[in-house]
Amino acid sequence: MKSINRAILSILLITLILSSCKVSYLVTYQTYLEGSSGESSEFNDSIINVRFDARPNGILFDIENLTSNNLYLIWDKSYFIEPNGESSKALNQDVLETTGSIRDKENYESIIPQKAHFKRFTCSSKNISLFDIYTSLTFYSEALKSLNTVADYSKFYKTGTYWYLGEDINYSSKNEIPVLNGRIAFKTQREINENNNLALGFTIKNREIETEYHFKFPIKSAEIYNRTSSDQSYKKIFELSKENNFDPNINKSQTSTRLTESGIIVKCLECGKEFKVTGLTKGEINCPYCNAVNYIDEQ
Repeated sequence: MKSINRAILSILLITLILSSCKVSYLVTYQTYLEGSSGESSEFNDSIINVRFDARPNGILFDIENLTSNNLYLIWDKSYFIEPNGESSKALNQDVLETTGSIRDKENYESIIPQKAHFKRFTCSSKNISLFDIYTSLTFYSEALKSLNTVADYSKFYKTGTYWYLGEDINYSSKNEIPVLNGRIAFKTQREINENNNLALGFTIKNREIETEYHFKFPIKSAEIYNRTSSDQSYKKIFELSKENNFDPNINKSQTSTRLTESGIIVKCLECGKEFKVTGLTKGEINCPYCNAVNYIDEQ
C-alpha cells in the first residue's frame, strides 16, 4: 500500500513539475515620427520643438516654446488615436490633481510659457478612471529646485497597454519551445500589422492664431525575447522590422512536420493545429485555419 502511495505521489509530483514549466515572452517596440528627418521622434517649426517617446500605454512628450510670448495647448481640440485606430480626446494629466468641477469643463488649456518646456504624459481620455484609483505625491526637490509629482503609474502600465507585450505559455518539453517561439513571432507580426495607427493631435494657440498638429508614430521594429525558468535572463530570439513587413523570417527547420503514407502532417507554427499536405515536399504553405505561413523542408 505504501509503495502504491509513493508511486501516486511521484506521479503527482512529476505532473506538477511539468505543468509548472513555462516560457515567458517579452515584446518591445521602437517607433518614429512619420515625416521626421532620419525617422527620429522630434518635430520643430518656428513656434515649437517637440520630443516624443511612444510607450505601450501612451506617449511622453516635451513641448518647447520657441517664441517670445506664451503659447496655449488647447486640450479640448487635441486627440489621441490608439494603435487600433480608435480615437478620443487626449488625456490632460494635470486634471488628475484638480477638482471634479474643473475636470468636467469641456474647454481647458495648458499654458506653455515663453522659452519654457511643457513635459507631460498623455493617452486616451477614456483611461481617466484608471488614473483616478492611483495616488500621487507632489514634493519640492532641493537638489532640482523644482516641484515634482510622483504617481503610481506602474499599475496603469499593466492595465492600459495598447500593444501586444508578450505572454507566459506552459510547456511539457523543451522541444515545444521552437514551435512556441514561432507562434509568438507570427502573433506579433499580425498584431503590428493590425495595430499600427498610434497618433496624437495637438492644437496650439499662438496669440490668437490656432495651429493644428498631427503626429503619427508607426512602429519601426519589434524585438521578441523569451525566458524559461532555467534561464538567468531574457534572450532575444527575433527582431521584426518594417523593412520586410515585420516578417519574423522563421527558420524552415522550426516547422513541425511528420511524414505519413497519405502525405505530410504539418503542425502550424501560429495556431498549433495540424493539417495534411499532399503533393508538396518543400516550400511555403499557408495554414488552412489561420492562414499563417509555414515552411516545409524536404522530407
